[in-house]
Amino acid sequence: MESTINKSYAKTKLANGEVSIAYNYIALSNIIILVFGAFIIAAISANIYPPLMFLSVPAWIAGYWVYIKSQREYIFIVPNVGLKFGKDQLPFNQISSIGVYQLNNGGYVYAESQGTRVKVTKSIKAATANAIDFEIRQLSGCKWS
Repeated sequence: MESTINKSYAKTKLANGEVSIAYNYIALSNIIILVFGAFIIAAISANIYPPLMFLSVPAWIAGYWVYIKSQREYIFIVPNVGLKFGKDQLPFNQISSIGVYQLNNGGYVYAESQGTRVKVTKSIKAATANAIDFEIRQLSGCKWS
């Protein structure tokens, strides 16, 4: 039987042995742009053709929501070697610990390396961060405390 629960990330094994984890994120700046953009569009359309105002705001919100949902980030796990994320890469032998920093319902996955806490993911839902942390621990081939 297959699970009917949707994951908030997608895991793909690549031909070269790497595992790709793709996740969506929503930045606070995007939400601010969404709200202020809707007000600006409503104000402009009210001056041009007032009945248009009632159609322009939902159209703006829908279009921008599609844009936000299309923002994806990727983490590549190379078993027994390291992590690749964004423009950075981090070998497992330089990572002292991996964890999740949580704040309210959000959080991010981090790796402690050489006394520095490095963000592996952008700010995402806490449940997604915990799931990605579990996948990294499971797929890394290393023993973590």
